[in-house]
Amino acid sequence: NAEGDDRPTFQPVPDAAPPAVSAMLAGGRVSTNQLTLPVTVTARDDLSGIAEMALSADGTTYTDWRPFDTNTEWTFQPADGLRTIWVKVKNGVGVESISATASVTIDTVAPSVTALDPAPGSTVSGLRPRLSVTFDEPIDPASWNELGLVVQSASGTLIVGAYAYDPTRRTGSFIPSEPLQA
Repeated sequence: NAEGDDRPTFQPVPDAAPPAVSAMLAGGRVSTNQLTLPVTVTARDDLSGIAEMALSADGTTYTDWRPFDTNTEWTFQPADGLRTIWVKVKNGVGVESISATASVTIDTVAPSVTALDPAPGSTVSGLRPRLSVTFDEPIDPASWNELGLVVQSASGTLIVGAYAYDPTRRTGSFIPSEPLQA
């Protein structure tokens, strides 16, 4: 134990380095048919933390600064095509980041079926035929592989089977797991 005056000294460290930011639209999907999309913002600042963020649809006109949130939404104006969002953040002392961008293709026009195999009204050999549907544009494989084609028995029971999607041919296929009834 010692007696005396202890005088702490503080030296402020300026935080002049801009924070780092990145953004992701629509959960990282390359395309969607929605206009309102989730935006995931990741930002880092080693000294002052992240305080605020602003978003833009054109890289020039930004929203007002608002509290930083890693998960937000953005609604694009109606139109199909490649869309981009710009995001910038400020750290706790007001230093602004360089804008980050994220892009997604908005496609609100449903794909059309261009071919069915076997063709309607045709006869197949075997009780586990491969059923194929070809589209005029690429589709999201998940939309095919999760009941993209519903096959039912005459009583309405769902027929289970194996789904596959070939993106180069834009073709989804289905093979029943069990033999169908003739």
